[in-house]
Amino acid sequence: MAIEIDTPPVVRGLFKSDIRPGERELRWFAPCDRLSPFVQRLWFARWAIPAGEHRTQVLLPHPSANFVFAEESTSVIGVMTRSAVQRLEGNGMAFGAKLQPGALRAFGVIEPWRLRDTAVPASSPFRGCWSIYHEDRPRMLAAEVEAYLIALQPRHDSLSLKASEIVQIAEDNLNISSVASLADRLGLSQRSVQEICHRGLGVHPKWLIRCFRLQDAALRLEAEANVSLPGLAQGLGYFDQAHFTRDFKRATGVSPGQYRLSAHAGAEASS
Repeated sequence: MAIEIDTPPVVRGLFKSDIRPGERELRWFAPCDRLSPFVQRLWFARWAIPAGEHRTQVLLPHPSANFVFAEESTSVIGVMTRSAVQRLEGNGMAFGAKLQPGALRAFGVIEPWRLRDTAVPASSPFRGCWSIYHEDRPRMLAAEVEAYLIALQPRHDSLSLKASEIVQIAEDNLNISSVASLADRLGLSQRSVQEICHRGLGVHPKWLIRCFRLQDAALRLEAEANVSLPGLAQGLGYFDQAHFTRDFKRATGVSPGQYRLSAHAGAEASS
């Protein structure tokens, strides 16, 4: 049974947003042992935005798919290779399951690239359709989501397991800056790594490497108001700051300098 996580986990990919304190509640649940090879975590979000206003939340790319159970529909979101902007208005909630990298194949999606940058009804890639209507029972929702996912009988194959291994190595070793270096670490050819990433994740390994470097950059920019941009670019393995800035802006829509300013604007105003 899913267990609520008391200490909020480090959630990579949540860009600093304009959501104000008290307007959104986030809760996380660790999946049961049966699902942990396929699901990273279950999450619950509830928001209450004042009438006539809206908030935005930018989500950075990540090599994981999600099930999202909203109040009127259920969908599966493939790996997003571009940042996504959520617009929050009024009162609402959603529950989701963030899958392990490569786990779409375990749930029967043998061509995960077809869901890249796409959200589809859960009835499309899976049998049946399921919706939730509980108002305020996250623990009950977690149990029902687990039962739903277990009923799909997920099962890894050698390709999904190898894809997951590649993702873990790329995430844990940010000094890897090329597909050649990643392939050497795995003891595979570059072509094999490219094929595994394409068939198992639906993305290119070069994108995978860039994805984690940019997520790390965003965390550093939020944590350190005076972080050196040239030093950050060099530490992430970029040839120069211009290349880093171009990649960061392409993924997020703003430059590293602009993001650093916005991330610390509130703290500076209150100091």
